[in-house]
Amino acid sequence: MHCEVFAFIERLERLSSEDEVVAALERMLPAFDMPYFMFLRDWPNATEFARLVFCRRMPEPWFRLYVKENYSDIDPAFWPSRRSHRPFVWLEAPVDATEHPRTAAFVRRAADFGLVQGLIVPIPRATGRQGVVWFGGANAELSARTTSALHLLALYGFERVTQVHAPRHEKKAPITQREREALRCAADGKTAQETARCLGIAKRTVEEHFQSAQRKLGALNRTQAVVIAMRDGLLDARI
Repeated sequence: MHCEVFAFIERLERLSSEDEVVAALERMLPAFDMPYFMFLRDWPNATEFARLVFCRRMPEPWFRLYVKENYSDIDPAFWPSRRSHRPFVWLEAPVDATEHPRTAAFVRRAADFGLVQGLIVPIPRATGRQGVVWFGGANAELSARTTSALHLLALYGFERVTQVHAPRHEKKAPITQREREALRCAADGKTAQETARCLGIAKRTVEEHFQSAQRKLGALNRTQAVVIAMRDGLLDARI
């Protein structure tokens, strides 16, 4: 599955418009039983939700109803208590209908449109604000491997859509061969300890390689560094 995602990410780099990126995601996501998606520039609230959505594919009647009824104010995906820097499952726990009657009704209404399960992927941004990518569907099995693959798709898809609306940044400082090898291992799902054994170096040295690569690539975390390195052709897409 990850090999397919890496190949897909490589193809995305050749796309030059938002419509092309959206169409590519539409073709890829059914493999995860997640045919719907939505990109938001920042964590939403009821008063600005529609303004923050800049890319979406979902049942249009549901989106119009969502905006009209200010559902972002009661959607458990966007409750302040759920705010996170890591992906999390939408509707992971049942909603207490007694304590949150409107939210429970919202969840039932969403199911009428085929939105039963989903994944929320926060997108770290250099500005300090936090974008959001939401994936949704009816019967997705969100295993750790699937979640990891969708995380990569969200990070790169968000960045690519943003890129097609802005000029390319200046060339970043080159990463070293060791930094490239460490990122390859991270892209392959290896932990820092496993990477250390693979490369025959200390775990602390591996962490230093990760941190150095992140700084050079302008990434806010290791996963984003892998995505940027792949985008710039610094890693082998066949890993």
